[in-house]
Amino acid sequence: MTPHAPTTAAIRVLVVDSEPATRNAYRDALAPPSRFAPEFAHDAREAAAAMLREAGRGSRFDTVFLDLHMPPTADDLSAAREIRRIDPDVDIVVCAASGDRDPGALLADVSPADRLFFVQKPFHPHEIRQLAKALAGKRLAQAHVHRLAYFDSLTGLANRENFRSAVAADLRRAPGETHGAAVLFIDLDDFKRINDTLGHAVGDELLKNVATRLTAAVRSSDSIVQGQTPGRQDGRMLARQGGDEFIVYLGEIATRADAAMIAYRILEKLAVPAAVHAHEITVAPSIGIAMWPDDGASIDELLRNADLAMYHAKRSRGEPVAFFDRSMSELSARRTTLENGLRRAIPEQQLRLVYQPVIDLGSDQVCAMEALLRWDLPGIGAIAPAEFLPIAEESGLMLQIGRWVLVQACRDAATWLAAGLPLTRIAVNVATSQLLSQEFNAEVQRALADTGLPADYLEIEIVESALLHDESAARRAIADMKRVGVHVAIDDFGTGYSNLSRLKELNVDRLKIDRKLIADLVLDNRDAALSRAIIDMAFALGLSVTAEGVENLHQLALLRQQNCREAQGFLVSHPMSERDAARFMRRLPDVTAIRRIRALPPPGA
Repeated sequence: MTPHAPTTAAIRVLVVDSEPATRNAYRDALAPPSRFAPEFAHDAREAAAAMLREAGRGSRFDTVFLDLHMPPTADDLSAAREIRRIDPDVDIVVCAASGDRDPGALLADVSPADRLFFVQKPFHPHEIRQLAKALAGKRLAQAHVHRLAYFDSLTGLANRENFRSAVAADLRRAPGETHGAAVLFIDLDDFKRINDTLGHAVGDELLKNVATRLTAAVRSSDSIVQGQTPGRQDGRMLARQGGDEFIVYLGEIATRADAAMIAYRILEKLAVPAAVHAHEITVAPSIGIAMWPDDGASIDELLRNADLAMYHAKRSRGEPVAFFDRSMSELSARRTTLENGLRRAIPEQQLRLVYQPVIDLGSDQVCAMEALLRWDLPGIGAIAPAEFLPIAEESGLMLQIGRWVLVQACRDAATWLAAGLPLTRIAVNVATSQLLSQEFNAEVQRALADTGLPADYLEIEIVESALLHDESAARRAIADMKRVGVHVAIDDFGTGYSNLSRLKELNVDRLKIDRKLIADLVLDNRDAALSRAIIDMAFALGLSVTAEGVENLHQLALLRQQNCREAQGFLVSHPMSERDAARFMRRLPDVTAIRRIRALPPPGA
């Protein structure tokens, strides 16, 4: 994929000399068994024709041996200048008889000087062979350095600097009325998980496989730069940005629809599972698109805006292709502000926990408090968890924040128990990355030991989608917690990937029915039937059930008829501070919501 010349390849030499005897001397010098492939021209016109022919084939000569006095012109170096015009990088060896012009005086006439050499006639054959080999070796070394500087060593694609140089040069043209350009930024979702679970060797092979399929996806006219120097090829270019990110430049795109067509062609090619080291792996890319000149005048602007659009597509979890628009810049600036703020949130004590009670519908007592994270950012105010938690996850801060939540919730629960408050368990939500980390079980045990909270008072809530990331690791984490004596609940059950048949294989204690299902429980017979099915199945498997998002007595009455044992939601209480939660438990018999629940007729009445 990258341009290179194997060390065993023949050294291509063009000899330009009008005298047959001199050409024969070159033939003897470059004859087999040496590894030269010489061609001969008797004047400047034939030399130029040979150079143009090879350039048209995408090939080139390694070295040109050129007589100083070349017909049909009296200008000593006109042939050298024409050869240099056709191939600016070829090494030219000028052969001059003793007494001809001073070689040093000729250097300024045919630049660059480091690619112009001199041999005096009559020459020795060994002199010609050694010079041709040395110049070929120099070119090979320069080509290797060029590959390191401009091409990605793993995939063979152009690298970011190559891409920037080539596209920047192309964008110096004026945009046409019917043709602009586009930059596509491609990122492979969850690629880190592949490296972490299958190893970097598998990850590297997958990246090479992706590079091959990307090259096919943009077709021959969209192929990667294959020349010795960075430059525009057929108006299109593909490069590896770094890591699991790739970039495509489309130099002659008429409309956004044309750019989208290529983006979806890429998605189609990458959707086919790849066989890598006995593993079948499917990659899911997110693609951001920035259009030139509307979305940026320079390559750096286009790359930045295509990157923003890619992150928008990734966070949407729906549409894998997104075009840049100006609002994304505002969102990016806010995201940067929030990420920087999150890094200071724990040391500056900006995070806090609030607690929402879970009520036992049989005894009307508090059976649990769920810890919910809140963040007050100085200068901005309260930031919704739905906004800052994904940022914490993406920026690698979730493990640190999760540890803080776990310890703080256990500490508050231990304080309540020491005060004699009626608490059965404290529920703590755990992110998938936290659950699957190797240190999680040790962190749970450390939190319990440091706070003095008995293990059976702690309940860890996980989302079922954690099983889709790495089911075996999730099962191990659940088993580890159960051995410690910690309870495990599946949160937000009833929507998305819910799988009742999987429950019998999981050692969990509780299901929490998603609030979306509860919202229309009274009005939608299908939701009511689904909630009953979940409750019945859970009881058959020996699991408890908690209904989330209960906001009115009608929902609660129906859940009691379905034998749901626990309820949580605004009907009982909004989330409260630690102090207010303690007060709530102390005066539970006098809480208005509890009195209204007690006034409901018993199930079946």
